[in-house]
Amino acid sequence: MPVRTNDGWASRSQIKQQVRAWEKARVMLVAKLGDAIDDPKKLDERAEEIFRKMDASGSGNIDATTLKEAMLVAGVTLTQSEIIDMMVSCDVNKDGLIQLGEFQAVMRNEVATHRRRTAVCDLL
Repeated sequence: MPVRTNDGWASRSQIKQQVRAWEKARVMLVAKLGDAIDDPKKLDERAEEIFRKMDASGSGNIDATTLKEAMLVAGVTLTQSEIIDMMVSCDVNKDGLIQLGEFQAVMRNEVATHRRRTAVCDLL
């Protein structure tokens, strides 16, 4: 059964695939964000620093190849399918690239997800 998303319709399995891909990277990303996860302004600044490091060419964009290489350098091994799922979930304007604003939005979302999951674990 299709589900309405911010950018159209997706199947539940497509959404699950995107979530699984980001779950693999979340721990590493939250660690790289450090204490910035507690301050929205610092979070965006730190996300920009990470984005600029990933965008070694200085093009202002991250493509699938760059994302895969950056994840490997960070110690996160992803399949090509997982990289594509991550790209699809980030690429709001559907140009096949991740721009800084899209990356910052994903980082804010990943921090929020991390907080929710941490809060649930703290309750157990």
